[in-house]
Amino acid sequence: SQIRKKKEKIKEYNRILTHLYGKINHLKSDYLPIINVVCYKKDESVYWNINVKFKNYIKSIYLGSDKKLRGIFKEKVGLRLNVSNEKLKQQIEFYLVEEIMDMVIDNKNNFNDWNIKKEELWKYIV
Repeated sequence: SQIRKKKEKIKEYNRILTHLYGKINHLKSDYLPIINVVCYKKDESVYWNINVKFKNYIKSIYLGSDKKLRGIFKEKVGLRLNVSNEKLKQQIEFYLVEEIMDMVIDNKNNFNDWNIKKEELWKYIV
């Protein structure tokens, strides 16, 4: 009977947590942007983007071609040119995601009109 009572309490707590999460989840999407680094192939070439979702709006920031980004990371960080896509993605995330998050939060009221050029982001790769 004690096990049954504890299981009932667990179910009750889970219902409460689910209810509370539903109430605060919109705050997360309204105040924290979701940022993803993606690469895609087009005509045998690889390109890199950063997708930013904030307040149900999505912006895509073009970073450049794979060759160009590898050159920038080699020049500024000393990264090998033949590093894997996964390693390059980790480096992009390390150097740029926090900066973009700060920029989005600073421009949260004008996110619809917010625009950033890839050259502005490259200065954060040091």
